[in-house]
Amino acid sequence: MSLLFKPRIPFNFGAGHNFSVKRQRNNVSRERLSWSEEQLETLICLRALRFTFEECGEHFGRSGNACSNIIVYRQLKGLIKEKRDELVKKVIKNDC
Repeated sequence: MSLLFKPRIPFNFGAGHNFSVKRQRNNVSRERLSWSEEQLETLICLRALRFTFEECGEHFGRSGNACSNIIVYRQLKGLIKEKRDELVKKVIKNDC
């Protein structure tokens, strides 16, 4: 038995070489649809009524992810909760 290390992977496979692979990124320009204030108000109302993101997206002609992303980006969760609480109070006042 030898005390010398003999690599089992041949050197020509790149073992021991320090190289980096440069990747090209595919930059696809997409149409950006901005949200109007009216659409944001409607989205807040729909989410306060417990509509799913997919249902909200269908209403606006966007994806559910777009609706979710704008809520996070604009920090609308607090407004949605306030609107939901307001609607619940209205229902409680008007006992059916």
